[in-house]
Order: sequence, then structure tokens, then C-alpha cells
Amino acid sequence: MLYPLWIETCRRTPARPAVFDGATQATVTFQDLADGLALRPKTTAPVIARGGSLSFFLDVLQAWRDGVPVVPLERDAPEPSLPAEIPA
Repeated sequence: MLYPLWIETCRRTPARPAVFDGATQATVTFQDLADGLALRPKTTAPVIARGGSLSFFLDVLQAWRDGVPVVPLERDAPEPSLPAEIPA
């Protein structure tokens, strides 16, 4: 549901700023995010998205794209124990 809306935003405003990366002091555009996402392989496992870096946004987008659960965590949170199979 959210991924198609993101694709539409990316299509309409590819050069607009999407994220400010505090680590590199760089502004990341929607097209930059789309390019980074295109490099990620498809996944079937839940995605753990850790805050505090640009990869958080790519992790969330990857989960949306691939239709898998996304587990957002704070940067220093312990790794969650996930079941081997996600219930239906």
C-alpha cells in the first residue's frame, strides 16, 4: 500500500530532497533512494531497520517493495528474536 505511493512521489519529484544524511552532511533525493533500493536484492525475510543512518530508509523501502514485515528499531536496541516462520 505505501510502496506505490512512494513510487508515485519518486516519479513526480525525483530531484527533490527526501532525507538529510547527518553522517555525511549530504542531502539525499528521491532518485538517490530509488537508485540505492534498486541495488538491493529481493528479500523474503523480515527486514530489521535500525535508526540513525541512511540505511534505515532503504531498509524500510526494501520491506515495502518486497512485501515483508519491517521491524524499526532504535540504533542501540538489542537484536529481536524473530520466529523462523512469520504466521499468516
